[in-house]
Amino acid sequence: MKQINFDIEAKSKNLKEERDDLKRKLNGLASEKNLLAGERDTLKRMNSDFQVRNQNLTLERDELKKINLGIEASLKSLTAEKDELIRTISIIEANNTNLTEDRDERRHDIQNNRWEVFEGSAYYVSVGKKTWQESRRYCKSQGADLMVINSQEEQVFANGFNKYMWIGLTDLETEGTWKWVDGSRLTSRYWKVGEPNGQTNENCGNIKTYESLESWNDEQCEMLLNWICEMSLT
Repeated sequence: MKQINFDIEAKSKNLKEERDDLKRKLNGLASEKNLLAGERDTLKRMNSDFQVRNQNLTLERDELKKINLGIEASLKSLTAEKDELIRTISIIEANNTNLTEDRDERRHDIQNNRWEVFEGSAYYVSVGKKTWQESRRYCKSQGADLMVINSQEEQVFANGFNKYMWIGLTDLETEGTWKWVDGSRLTSRYWKVGEPNGQTNENCGNIKTYESLESWNDEQCEMLLNWICEMSLT
């Protein structure tokens, strides 16, 4: 009987030890489970961060691609503008060369023909007679226009040719509003007393009574007169 009790006690002890050992193992597994769960959550957070970073990097890459494309387009546009400017400069330089040659040629013509220089302009008084419009066409064919008188000195100079001649004065555009052929209005007026008096019949100006400072007269534009051209030398 004692032996039986001894065996039961021994088995009970062993069972308790096995139970305690299983409890320790269970606790160990629970701790390991918690650690693994923590690592899993950490890895999830890291993965989420990586995904966000990857998304941000993708967006940055796409934005950089757009910026790069914009820079390439700007460079292409600037290159085209540069080439256009080079072509424009070449044209301007060629035109300047032609203008210089034209200026030199005109100066040569002035020095060797019947043009007279006064205060930065050259003047030509015709030998023959034409209408006001024909006179202006001739002046323009010479790179000039009918004379514009801007000062008393220029008026005295014009009178000095002693010619009954057309000047670049007209009210053809608006009756009673006299303008010069360059579009400017009168600043100095040297009308003969009683002039202009032709109203709609006389729309072109000339120098008539050149013995007096006030020598301007309005006349029918179809009348045949001498004329005076003015060419700027500046």
